[in-house]
Amino acid sequence: MSNRYTQYLLSLSKGFIVCALGGLWGSLLISCHFLDTESKGRQGGNSTREAKLMVHPLEADTLMLLAQEGDLVFRTGLSIVSRLVTTSDKESTYSHIGLITLLDSVPMIIHAVPGEPETDDGIDRVKIEPLSWFLSESRASHALLMHSNVCNDTLTAVINEAKQKVNRHILFDHEFNLDTDDKLYCTELIYKVFMSQGIDLTQGRRSHYAIPILGGTYLFPSDIEKNERLTAIYSY
Repeated sequence: MSNRYTQYLLSLSKGFIVCALGGLWGSLLISCHFLDTESKGRQGGNSTREAKLMVHPLEADTLMLLAQEGDLVFRTGLSIVSRLVTTSDKESTYSHIGLITLLDSVPMIIHAVPGEPETDDGIDRVKIEPLSWFLSESRASHALLMHSNVCNDTLTAVINEAKQKVNRHILFDHEFNLDTDDKLYCTELIYKVFMSQGIDLTQGRRSHYAIPILGGTYLFPSDIEKNERLTAIYSY
């Protein structure tokens, strides 16, 4: 396994592997996941991957029709990492989050996620992609659309801030460190782009774990989902 993948796995162990599975078991599962991902990447080309991403449930079509600029979409992922997040976060069934923007009326989503690089170098970064890909059957089993009850001018500024993260090729934060801005993980990205306009979507909530090696302070999807300024629009 390359040094890049080794570093990736070690950083994940410090982050979200804070559940009852235990450090050794969690690391083993993640190792298997990324070996499988690497193998699939070698077997199929971009056309095959994109065709697979176009397949999504009918419920996702409804969600995409309802999505508006500045909405948030939570999803339950299918990866081992996603399962570890939902196991750790007892307050939500969702493992990931992204921000909606419209491109020629087509819903796109800005988010930061591990294991889904869009560039040939295989490095995870903050990215923008079609919402249909985000909700594809190969990436999500459930999803929740929430409306941001924020004025349009503020939402525009929030979205522009998120787009700047994409344009600056901000890396995914494999260390899950809230104190750094040069790397961001999913909830950290959403939290910080809204905070740039003085809106704290977490309302001060943090998830704390006092576990040797794995202990720390994190932002889980539920820390944002509970916000009083968010209204649930549709879920499946």
